[in-house]
Amino acid sequence: MKIHLDTLAAMSDYEVENLYKKTHSRISGLRRSTRSLKADKLDRNLGSIKHAEVEYCYVLRELEIRRSRKLAHEEYIFSLKNKK
Repeated sequence: MKIHLDTLAAMSDYEVENLYKKTHSRISGLRRSTRSLKADKLDRNLGSIKHAEVEYCYVLRELEIRRSRKLAHEEYIFSLKNKK
């Protein structure tokens, strides 16, 4: 699975959360399967793990951005209510 940053930014919060969970699960599964592989297939599997980890980082960063934006918005709304 290859995620483009523009696509990730356009996804709903629900979709990003699901992608985060799926990517994490995929990495775990790939790591488990690596334990039983022979040397000839190990390199390909390690490449898949690396690719999944990079995607995971992009998705995690998007979640962090959204969470911090939501928190900043809540603080702003709270400050507006306190000014009244």
